[in-house]
Amino acid sequence: MRSTFVLRVSLALAVSLLLPATSHAEIEVKRLTPQLQLDGGIRAIATTSDVIALAGEKMRVISKGATDLTSALTLTGSSARLFTDLTWHQGRFFAVGIAESSTVASITTPPNLINPDSITIGAGAAQSQGLTRLVLLEFSTAGVVLKESIFDSDRPLLPRTVRIFGDRIAIVGSIASATGVQGFFATVDLSGKYLSFTIYGDASTEITSLANLRTLYGGSSERLAGSNRQGIRDGVILYLDGEGKLSRVVRSFLASSERSWEEVSTSHLAVGPVKRSGGEEVAITKFSSSGAPQWFVRYPGSDPHLSQRTVGLITTKKLAGIARITPSGKNALFLEYDAKSLSKKATIKSVRSIPARSIIDLTDGYAVIIDREGRSQLIPLAP
Repeated sequence: MRSTFVLRVSLALAVSLLLPATSHAEIEVKRLTPQLQLDGGIRAIATTSDVIALAGEKMRVISKGATDLTSALTLTGSSARLFTDLTWHQGRFFAVGIAESSTVASITTPPNLINPDSITIGAGAAQSQGLTRLVLLEFSTAGVVLKESIFDSDRPLLPRTVRIFGDRIAIVGSIASATGVQGFFATVDLSGKYLSFTIYGDASTEITSLANLRTLYGGSSERLAGSNRQGIRDGVILYLDGEGKLSRVVRSFLASSERSWEEVSTSHLAVGPVKRSGGEEVAITKFSSSGAPQWFVRYPGSDPHLSQRTVGLITTKKLAGIARITPSGKNALFLEYDAKSLSKKATIKSVRSIPARSIIDLTDGYAVIIDREGRSQLIPLAP
């Protein structure tokens, strides 16, 4: 009898670890309202205690209390065609973008440049190369450009995330290959010099975010570091050794599904889409630093975003443990998780919602959405 009891307890424990740990009482949804309508083309936002920076086809700085764009400060003089992400660090904003280059290389680079993966940086023939130029822009809260660093590649690339760890600026994204797309991881120092650029995968790997300088998150449908593809496309965590080489891969997968990790926090809270024939979901998983899932939950929805402990997604459904969202149709939903229990269970502290087609970006206390009429709106997350 004892062995049967132990088996039943073990099965119950296993099932409990696979189920999302949420409260039985339904959490009420607080309604949000827009603060101001923005121009189109916004891709990312970052904030300080006083201002908000907006990055995309234009770079702008506005006060947190602004209700229109008449007082916005527009940055000029940058060579970037499109900025894709930005962050705040020690009194300055840092934005990453891409620009078109008419030559493979047109700048002077440091003589001790680290370049282990054959990114061509040097003299080249004058010809159109497409969006091959990686641009790193540093600017003040007053909208003044402090520095612009430019790095040229021989292939088109798309930066996805910029973060700063200590004295290193880290950028991850995708770069075109002869047979598809590869993930890249680049770092430079705070002066914008000494580029290190490393590529992972051959034809179907993308790196979208990072928790630190040795742990990258993204998606892949190819073999990496001895780890084979399990689904159509797997969410992957790439662990690097001290020299930046890929040493280990952790995969998240479901049979006949496409998965990836789109964003991750420094505490390894990750979000990403799950696409399969039965529909589309958003996966939210808290990993340990070694890649072990501490808890997970999947909700019907799309367009996942993350800022610290707040997850954003688009859904049309009623979600388990959350009161019904009204009105019907697509809504942007923002789930804030409790900090004290984050590593143990998925305890939701608050839920906020607004009708929306999509979420553009999410930062501390603010989001940019596309509303149901197709307008870009800045949304304070405090109702």
